[in-house]
Amino acid sequence: MQNNKKRNTPIATLIKNFVNKDSGKVSESRKEIRNRFPALDWKDQKKIISAFLDSCASDREWMYTRLFDYWDDCFAEQIKSLWEEYHEDKCAWLVIRFLHENYVKSQIDNFSGGRDYYFVCRRLAHNNDFQIERERLSAIDYLSVIFYSGKNLSDDEATEIFYKIVCEECEKDNLFINMRKVGRGTLFTIRDFAIISKALYYLESSNKTDVLEALEAWGDNVSDAIRLSEEYTALNKAPLSDYEYNDRLKTIAKSYIAASLGIECKENYMFLDTRKRLEELERKNPVIDSLIDKLGLECIE
Repeated sequence: MQNNKKRNTPIATLIKNFVNKDSGKVSESRKEIRNRFPALDWKDQKKIISAFLDSCASDREWMYTRLFDYWDDCFAEQIKSLWEEYHEDKCAWLVIRFLHENYVKSQIDNFSGGRDYYFVCRRLAHNNDFQIERERLSAIDYLSVIFYSGKNLSDDEATEIFYKIVCEECEKDNLFINMRKVGRGTLFTIRDFAIISKALYYLESSNKTDVLEALEAWGDNVSDAIRLSEEYTALNKAPLSDYEYNDRLKTIAKSYIAASLGIECKENYMFLDTRKRLEELERKNPVIDSLIDKLGLECIE
């Protein structure tokens, strides 16, 4: 009985056909190499990595993302040459992560990706001679860099950064805010916002006990204001899907958080007569007034 099962082409043949652009088998070889790449021996993987980096833009891009898992310093010069020739975004990630720190410093002004500067800071902030340009980072990214580099913050600076993080969150569109699903009738807390929860984690891990106590008290006041609000009562009576419920709760929570800081948020969901309840919130948190001036916030008229 004849066996019609297709046998694997030797990997050396596939590499040879892929590298030879006149072989007529480049596309076929590329597809099979990609499928088999994770299971190959390292000696073959190294040849493939170099061959893909030496190929067209799409092949380079495919390999850039995989090099995080397969990095070896033997690729440093090839990556450096590719970066200097093409300045491709995904190549920049490898430069920042793996090339010599002095070279990364020399290239700072050439990194133009959205969060490239954050990852540069993560790589270099442990050096005392590296000056972090805070204005180039979001508040949460700045706090993250400080945390991972082991640097210290004063209680005043930690408090200021936290509220700046909260303000930046209020300025975002709802689509770009990550909030955990809150069950109907389950009281919202500030930790339900992912970024706020992350900020509190950094402060907890940095033993900012006094700061945390004040921030948690502020958060409890916000939760109480929401719980007692007409908006929250109406929300829990409304015939909404779980998605609609959480989306509307997100907007209500943002409105109350913003009002507690004396600022306007992107979407406002507050009845005018319920704003008065927040006067007590502001009185309970005297640090807010000075932060409004310090952070350059626009107060509610």
